[in-house]
Parts: sequence; C-alpha cells; structure tokens
Amino acid sequence: MPFSGPPDLGPDAMQIAALAARHCLLPHPGVVATLGKAVFPTVRDQQKRGTINREKGILLDDNVTPRWALFWSHAFPQTHHPKGWTIAHV
Repeated sequence: MPFSGPPDLGPDAMQIAALAARHCLLPHPGVVATLGKAVFPTVRDQQKRGTINREKGILLDDNVTPRWALFWSHAFPQTHHPKGWTIAHV
C-alpha cells in the first residue's frame, strides 16, 4: 500500500500540539533573536565529521554535536542518549 501522507488529525491537532509542547524543551525565542545566528553552527557530514569548515565557520558532524548542544543548553551535562528520550533538532 503506498504512503498517503500523514493522517488528518482534525480537532485533535491542537490538543496533540499542546501536549507535546508541555513536554518539550525549546530555546527561548528572545535568546535566539538576540544572538541572530546559530550558537552551535554545524552541518551533517559523515565523511568529514569532526573537522571545521573555516570558510563557512561551521563544524562538520555526525549529529552528535547537535544532541550535545541540546543537552548542554538545557543544563544536562551528559553526552550519552538518555533512555526514554527522543532528541530532535532542526
């Protein structure tokens, strides 16, 4: 059966979004606006991970540094993936 896209959540969409928002940690929009740029500028590159593109001022990574950035910016000192967590970054 071909994928037909996400389900139509109808009137439940707002309740699901509110539930998710109560359990998510997001950077404060004021901090993001004040900085005007990425605090941890990285781009995914499995082949060149761990190197810095000095021309663009970015770290090439394997998605580890965004996870660390999310933890550390919310005062979680660990670098391992905590059991029961889902980590997402954009």
